[in-house]
Amino acid sequence: MKIDTMRSIALKTGDVEKAKILIIRLENFKEKDIKLILDELEKCEYDTLACIIAADRNVLNNRTPIEQIKLIRTLREFDYNKWAYEIAIDKNVLESRTVDEQIRLIKALRKCSYEWFAFQIVVDEDVLNYRTIDEQITLMQVLKECEYDWYAYDIAINKDILANTTLDEQVALMRALKNCDYNRYVYQIIIDINVLNNRNVQEHLKLIEAFKKSRYENLIYEIITNIDILKNRTNTEHIKLIKALKTCDYELKAYKIAINKYVLVSTTIDGQVALIQALKECDYNDLAYKIVTNYDLLDDRTIEEQITLMKILKECNYNKLVYEIIINHDLLELEIEEQLKLIKILKECKYDKCAFKEAISGYKIEESKKQKKKITFSKSIANIETLDDMNEYFNQLEQDKLDYVDSKTLVYKYEK
Repeated sequence: MKIDTMRSIALKTGDVEKAKILIIRLENFKEKDIKLILDELEKCEYDTLACIIAADRNVLNNRTPIEQIKLIRTLREFDYNKWAYEIAIDKNVLESRTVDEQIRLIKALRKCSYEWFAFQIVVDEDVLNYRTIDEQITLMQVLKECEYDWYAYDIAINKDILANTTLDEQVALMRALKNCDYNRYVYQIIIDINVLNNRNVQEHLKLIEAFKKSRYENLIYEIITNIDILKNRTNTEHIKLIKALKTCDYELKAYKIAINKYVLVSTTIDGQVALIQALKECDYNDLAYKIVTNYDLLDDRTIEEQITLMKILKECNYNKLVYEIIINHDLLELEIEEQLKLIKILKECKYDKCAFKEAISGYKIEESKKQKKKITFSKSIANIETLDDMNEYFNQLEQDKLDYVDSKTLVYKYEK
């Protein structure tokens, strides 16, 4: 750099620090380019922000002298606004946008009254990487429509949303949030990575609408974001579960059935909804709930059989001994009719504990498993009605080699 040029810079800036940095940063420029830059700075009366743009390393690395002058001129036109200056020197913007696009962003920010969240959209690295200049400006305009709400802003810059949606889809999500009065849980649904990975945006919006109709019920939010439901149910089925829970007035046990992983894997949506409805008809009884979620029952009984057992339990006033027969692992190996016979006998014995023990221990489970035979006779003294049955009862006792019994002892005879 010529000495006269250095002297001129020092004289015109009237500030040693400004002069030093301009001289150091511009020393390798051509004289004609230095003159152009200094002429533009003179028009700015060597404003501090204009001088920084002229000497900024990121600007120098990413802009030609002519482009630098454009940025300085734009800063002057915008009355040396701080945010316009920040955009001019921002490294991400300089590397991702042309100078003309950079100026468009500055103008777009002015239309947003230099609002801070709008500025953040301009300089956000993920937005710059995933959105074009036009899409970026659209996001700023939509954020303005959303009154610069923080949740709307976070949706605009969210990397997962930027990576997994188009601009139109992203805007639709922001407007859905606005239509829900910027509800915090709606925002959480929108940015939920599991929802984003397992639902397209149209399905996403349908879930938000269902949530809104539930008046933002917390359990519905939990159902919408549940990873097991997202993986094991379609969106239509997902909404069916939401409706099923609503018909149950958002009862906690109904909710637990909706999210139960084993129920989701073991049943269809119709079966799951039927179980929820059956539980409702059982007044959400604890034992009835346990029948619904019992692993063995889900494996060994059909949904219709499960519901039949729940109804029987209700008819027996939710007797715990009846429940124990229903869930007994060994008894589940047999046909449901055999199980129902035992419950009937237990009921006739007025739910006597001794009768229950005989039903469980004296049923010859292992023999029945091996032989796969049905019971042709099951009696105790208490429910024998004819002498023939009584003789058969005694004969069976002898075959079983029992020396001592009481009147409640149950005897079983299998088909040959």
